Amino acid sequence: MTNKKKKLTLWSAVSFLIALVPIGGWLLPDPFGTHDDDGRKFGGQWRGTIVRPSGDRWELDITLDVDHKTGSFDLASPAMRCSGTLTVVSHSGERLRVLERLTRTVRGTCTPNAYITLSLQGTGVHVVWQDADALNVIGTGELNRG
Repeated sequence: MTNKKKKLTLWSAVSFLIALVPIGGWLLPDPFGTHDDDGRKFGGQWRGTIVRPSGDRWELDITLDVDHKTGSFDLASPAMRCSGTLTVVSHSGERLRVLERLTRTVRGTCTPNAYITLSLQGTGVHVVWQDADALNVIGTGELNRG
């Protein structure tokens, strides 16, 4: 096989594979569920209280833009106040998981990264907050539209 024929064969194979990319977009599973409307149920502002096993209570206020997989949060208690960004990690049906990243501490000590899992319940959501570095550090609660 000549060099020219090898290059033509390689170019044909590459062109064929590139042509498959748009098809793969609807054939492959979508880990974020962007092809359904379930995730949009979580969009908007949510407010409520998280209770830690120690009895500490935190007021949580989150805003989610599920279409862009982003959001923001404010977390406060008498001992601390912090805020930051949210990134949608995954969602399926009635559950959404986001990664919380601390960007501002007003007072006290705040966790730099945590996971927040929201589960739809009636008109609100059940929330589980979990420290990303110490998975046994958790809090749970209920949030309602804010």
